[in-house]
Amino acid sequence: MKDIRDVSLIKRVSFIIFTILIVACGVFVVGKFDFSESVDWLHLEVLPFVTFCLCLLMSLLYLRFNKKSVITTLALIVFCVGAYFYTFQDMTDTNTQYIVLYILCGFQLCFAIYGLFLDKGLGFKVLDIGIRVGLSLLAYFLLPQYLPDYFSTINTIFAIYLINSLFTIVVLCFYFKTNYLTICGLILLLVGVVFYAFIYGAIDLFNITGGFVDFLNSYDIAFLFTALGVYFIATDAVFSSNRVNY
Repeated sequence: MKDIRDVSLIKRVSFIIFTILIVACGVFVVGKFDFSESVDWLHLEVLPFVTFCLCLLMSLLYLRFNKKSVITTLALIVFCVGAYFYTFQDMTDTNTQYIVLYILCGFQLCFAIYGLFLDKGLGFKVLDIGIRVGLSLLAYFLLPQYLPDYFSTINTIFAIYLINSLFTIVVLCFYFKTNYLTICGLILLLVGVVFYAFIYGAIDLFNITGGFVDFLNSYDIAFLFTALGVYFIATDAVFSSNRVNY
């Protein structure tokens, strides 16, 4: 993996600046800072979206036309589109939830495609696709049938997203040396998405009460995991930006 010290001084400085801005946004979110009195549009609810967009801009700054850089940047664009709907649309509306979920599936698909590029032989690619399709079909048909109280259509799609995301992480682990930041980022992001799922329905669905619910709602833990995950993924794009054959 290309060390960031091998790139230009301007890009090294810009990487540090972006990191400081991203960390600052995270601190502002966790600290419940609201700048709307000074800047009309900069409400507390907008800061997570700004954080994700900064990660995307950092990735775009280091964009190179190799597989990892392009696919990672494309995935971050898709994720920011989802973050836009999450931030500026009503997430209690089922249609919005479907839109965000489908966008998350698109984000996951980007890394599934990247995993296919990493697979060396045609047999591994076929096996990769076959396992994904098989697990997705099993989840789609079996979960609503045997657990109908818990798996409506949207919950089943979310389960398929989780299964494919976990499988993508497993595939990338075979190439851990050159993808460890992306792997860590995907794990953190997946945990964050699960926490968001608890906030928007799973708590009521599973009738969860107690300290976990208070912890989840009080400390923006879902945002922290998601933001760290997106930052690690963007950082991996930065570190690999000068690899031509990667």
